[in-house]
Amino acid sequence: MIRIFYGRETVDKAKFIFEHAGTRPIVLVPDQFTLEAEREALFHLGKEAILDPEITSISRLGFRLLSETGGVKKKMIDSYGRHILLTSVIHELAEKGELSVYGALSGKSAFTGLVNDFISDLKQRGIRPEMAAEIQAALPKEEILARKMTDLCRIYARYEEKLAGNLLDTEDYIDLFIPAVGKSKALAGREIWIWGFDSLSPKNAEFVKALMRVCSVNLVVTASPDSPDRELFAATRRLMEQMMRAARELGVEWVVEKMEGSPKAEGDRESAGMVLERELFSIPPTPEKAGNASAQVTLAAAANCYSEAAAAAAYVTRLLREEGLRRRDILLVCNDLNSRGTIIKRVFAEYGMSVFTDEKRSVLSNPAVIYVISLLEIISGGYKTKDLFRFLKTGLTPLLTEQISELENYAIKYKIRGGFWKKPFRYGKQEYGEEAFAALEADREALISFLSEFETDFRASRRAEDRIRALYRFLSGRAELPGRIDAMAKEQAELGFTDAAQELAQVYAAILSVLDQIVNGIGEETPSIETLVELLRAGFESVQLGILPPAADGLVLGTMQRTRTGRARALVVLGANDGLLPLEILPEELLSENEKKRLSQQNFDVADLTEQRVQEEKLAIYRTLSLPSEFLYMSYTASDPEGNEQRPSRIFQTVRKIFPTVGLSGDLEEIGKREPMVLMEEERS
Repeated sequence: MIRIFYGRETVDKAKFIFEHAGTRPIVLVPDQFTLEAEREALFHLGKEAILDPEITSISRLGFRLLSETGGVKKKMIDSYGRHILLTSVIHELAEKGELSVYGALSGKSAFTGLVNDFISDLKQRGIRPEMAAEIQAALPKEEILARKMTDLCRIYARYEEKLAGNLLDTEDYIDLFIPAVGKSKALAGREIWIWGFDSLSPKNAEFVKALMRVCSVNLVVTASPDSPDRELFAATRRLMEQMMRAARELGVEWVVEKMEGSPKAEGDRESAGMVLERELFSIPPTPEKAGNASAQVTLAAAANCYSEAAAAAAYVTRLLREEGLRRRDILLVCNDLNSRGTIIKRVFAEYGMSVFTDEKRSVLSNPAVIYVISLLEIISGGYKTKDLFRFLKTGLTPLLTEQISELENYAIKYKIRGGFWKKPFRYGKQEYGEEAFAALEADREALISFLSEFETDFRASRRAEDRIRALYRFLSGRAELPGRIDAMAKEQAELGFTDAAQELAQVYAAILSVLDQIVNGIGEETPSIETLVELLRAGFESVQLGILPPAADGLVLGTMQRTRTGRARALVVLGANDGLLPLEILPEELLSENEKKRLSQQNFDVADLTEQRVQEEKLAIYRTLSLPSEFLYMSYTASDPEGNEQRPSRIFQTVRKIFPTVGLSGDLEEIGKREPMVLMEEERS
């Protein structure tokens, strides 16, 4: 059976779950929410460690069931592998001239990512290449849509041909989770709680449907179907309807209940968060009379991003010093981490506060990844000087910084390039002196010997698998890369760069994963070294590393969508500008809205990701602005980091209408003119 519990953000859903869950429950949450869910469990259960309940994600539970029931013998292509394989497929078809519309985009990672998402959506909906081809054939050939669909169908069909036989990708694996549910003994008598989802992909929904047959399933969602702002909950309402429809199809019992009790706030005094929870998306919002909630709110305007960050840092400093808050009680939110995140971190550091940024990190600029790519570029490019020094400056080679600097100065002065690196140095002996010149030559010889050993092994075969194995042997053996990465990570941690240390601690495993995916996907093929470098780079471009906050009592900066926390005494929102709050979604999609409508007329529905993202963004804003129990600070800037004029967002204007008695503060300079003592909150002043 399935029980569907719904409630607004005034209900503490974590408390509700852990108060009502039976023995040995399994709590399924989104991948990025597992840490926060575990924290909530520890808090509400009053324990220092937990084994029961079990908190996991849908994919982890599925793989565990496969492991229990026998799994499969086929190799798996994960998200990295699919990106690599699609890069190879697109390159192959473009080289043959078989892509009339998208051929020029071959090698573009962003395009490969869009194709990846498109194929993932088709597979989620059970649409095979031949089915897509039938739709394409029904379109008038002269239409650009028909040509686009021809290209996409060719890519999809060729991708499936490469998988055929002994490979499965992530979407195919979900199909295997479903029969494993019925065979599993570990699920017998277990209670399943599903929490934190606003929507489920079609295949994940099928997995939950399978769980309904053998377990008692409980779905907990944020929704309020009968409220004036019910359109806010359109996404979760669809999820509820999806699960009720699945229950009817199975013939199992289903119950929908409104969650009662388990309030987040205690006492009669309304907080700013409670007022915003009720009024933010109401039409029209009801202004709050001057009272406790209004006293908690600070609204500010700043000239630019730097003064905005400085004013926010001064505000947070006051909360810590005068209001007795801990850093973990304060959540910083900014939807523009790409442009403003570094500014915020730098300014807060000047106030003596380190800030952890809750975001995925690309590995393309990681020294270990640069090491691997530049190593192959040295071999393929004939020992170009720029490739050599990119390799040496990673800090992961046997040469010391002083030795590298001397070699670089010599190479610039005497124009050493290409094959000259393989020959003894001839010039500058008198200038450098006998001993210094001999040391320089010894460094050159050591470097070339180091690289030549790898090149000989690497060029012994043209098979991708053999070359990847040669690369692995070199990295793990002669190059001692794992040990050098560990040493660099420890050094970064000692210097206080904990984010960099955590990235380094994970990067070698990510490198090996990409190498494995190349072997699994194109191991029998014979690509050129240049193509292999392109595929490696494509794999690394798809890798995103997540890291944990380095301290339990620290400031966290995140976005409305990604960062979830169960509670916050204070919320500080920066960048409440038009286009950022809510985040303006500029869709990069393969098909336009009109083209999607044309396809839907042919009974070929492609997910409207833009509409779904807009609804999820609104829900995220609602959740986040409902959080603060004591203090709310929100600011916008008059200009962006490039100096372009900016306006306050609609959300900011709505908050001003809800709290009409709250005045608008200026940035730190303006405040300092009126209240000079405020500037004393900055440590450097």
